Amino acid sequence: MAHRIRGLFSNARALSYFVVRIAVAILGNGAARRYLESPGWGATESPPSGPFLDVDSKEFELPGCPFDVLPTSDGDCVFVSLHQPGGTQRSPGTIAVLHRDGDTFRLSHQIFLTAAAWGLALVRDETILAVANSHGVALLDAHAARKPERDPIVAIAHYGRDLQTIHVLGSADGRWLYASDEHNRTVSILDLNRALSGDQLSEVLASQVPVDLSPLGMGLSADGKYLYVTCEMSRVDAPDLVNWFVWGATMQSHLHRAGVLSAIDLDVAIEDPENAVVAKPVAGGHPVRLQQSRDGTLAWVTARASNQLIAFSTEQSDSPEQIATTPVGPAPVGLAVLDELGVVLVANSNRFASAGRRETLSVIDMERTLAGQSACLGHIPVGSFPREINVDLRQRLVYITNFDSGSLTVIPIESIEQAVGSARVRMAAHL
Repeated sequence: MAHRIRGLFSNARALSYFVVRIAVAILGNGAARRYLESPGWGATESPPSGPFLDVDSKEFELPGCPFDVLPTSDGDCVFVSLHQPGGTQRSPGTIAVLHRDGDTFRLSHQIFLTAAAWGLALVRDETILAVANSHGVALLDAHAARKPERDPIVAIAHYGRDLQTIHVLGSADGRWLYASDEHNRTVSILDLNRALSGDQLSEVLASQVPVDLSPLGMGLSADGKYLYVTCEMSRVDAPDLVNWFVWGATMQSHLHRAGVLSAIDLDVAIEDPENAVVAKPVAGGHPVRLQQSRDGTLAWVTARASNQLIAFSTEQSDSPEQIATTPVGPAPVGLAVLDELGVVLVANSNRFASAGRRETLSVIDMERTLAGQSACLGHIPVGSFPREINVDLRQRLVYITNFDSGSLTVIPIESIEQAVGSARVRMAAHL
C-alpha cells in the first residue's frame, strides 16, 4: 500500500506542503523540523561554471526511451532497456539489442518483456543477462539474446507487485544476485543456482534486507563482503505511509531530510537480514547512484536533490566515510569513473525541468574534488534527460542513455581525454 501511495503523491506539491504544515501546527515549527529533517542534506548550489568541451560524440535514435545501457565485453553487442513514450511504470518494457558495425550501431531486434525493464547486469562470465523490472528480475541467456530468432528468457523471479526493482548486481562468484527494490524499501538477494535450476520462488529468494527509503544504486566492497546501497531518504520513526509523505515533501524541497549510503554485511544478510545493515552515513539530498574507483577505496555518489557529487572512503569496507563533495549540474543521476583520466562523468538529468531540453555531462576532476577545490573541468552536451552512463574500457567508448530524447550518445574515451587535457591547461592558466 505504501508504495502505491508514494506513486500517487510523489509529485503532489500541494499535498506534501499540507503534510508539513500539519506537522508544524501540531509540534511547532522548530520541533517539527527537528523531527522530520536531518543533517547532511548539503547546500544546493548553483551549477558549476565551465566551458563546453569539444568531444567527438555521436547520437543514435532508439525505438523507445532508454534507461540502462550495457555493452558486451567483445564490443559487438549493446543491450539497452527501453520504455515506450507515454508508458507508465507498469507498462511492459523491451530490451533493444544493438550490433556494432565500425563506429556505428544498428538495431538488430527487441526482446519483449511482461514488465517494465530497468537496470541491466551481465553475470556468470556474461552468460546471463539480468534485467531489473517492476516486479523483480528476469534472467536471459545472454548469447541467445544476441540473436533475433531465439527466445532468450530462461527464468522469471517476480517476488512482488510494483516493487520497482531498479538495479541488479551480481556477486563475484556468480552465486548471488542483488536487487534494489525502490518501492519495497528492501534489497533482495536471489540464489542464481536455484533460479537457473527452475526451483520454486521461495527457494530462489534467499533474503530481503530492509533499508531506508528508495534504495537505488549499488556497489560491492573490494573484498566482496559488503554491499553499498544508496537510499534517497533516511526513515522517520513512523509508519511507512508517513515516511512516503515526508519523502514527497523532500521532493518539493519543503523539507530537507538527507539520504544515506547503507553498508550491508553479506555474511549476515542471508540468516539475519534485519541486522545486516552495519553503517549508513548520510549522503546528501536524494542519493541515487554509486560508482567505485578501480581499486575499491573510493565510492562516488550522485545526490540528485542537492546537486552534488559526493566521495566516500571505503578503505574500511564496513564503514564508508564521506570525505568530499563538489557541486554538479541539475538533478544528477548516472555517473562513470574514468580512473585513467582522473575524472568522474556525471549525467545532469535535470529531469524535473520541461521535457525536451538538451542537457550535459559534468566532467569532474577527482583530485581537485578530494582537495576541496573547484573541480568542474567543463560540460559535454548530450540529449534530454541523460540517465545512465556505462564505460566500455576494451573498446574505449562511453555510452549515455538519453531518456526523453529516445537516443544513445556514444563518445570515444580518447576524445574525452583530449578535451580533459585542454581543460586542465586552461584551468591552470587561471589559477
